[in-house]
Amino acid sequence: MKLDARALASASALLMALLYLLCVLVVVLAPEAYITSAGALFHIAISGPATITWGDFVAGLVAWPLGAWVGAFVLAGLYNRLARRTAE
Repeated sequence: MKLDARALASASALLMALLYLLCVLVVVLAPEAYITSAGALFHIAISGPATITWGDFVAGLVAWPLGAWVGAFVLAGLYNRLARRTAE
């Protein structure tokens, strides 16, 4: 089975954009919960308030989905190449 690299990459980018928006909502609506969960997730102590600027928001909304798109596109290409070798 060949993966459609563009479809997988686009779906990954959309999912990452939605997850990023969810994360931003947590930072804005429940900053203390964000600090606690991020500290536990990354094994670090976070001090100070959790804030996000409009510039941070836009940069993240562009960078994270773009990175997910590129990563999924490469993954699909590698998968297709390895699947083709296995089938031979």
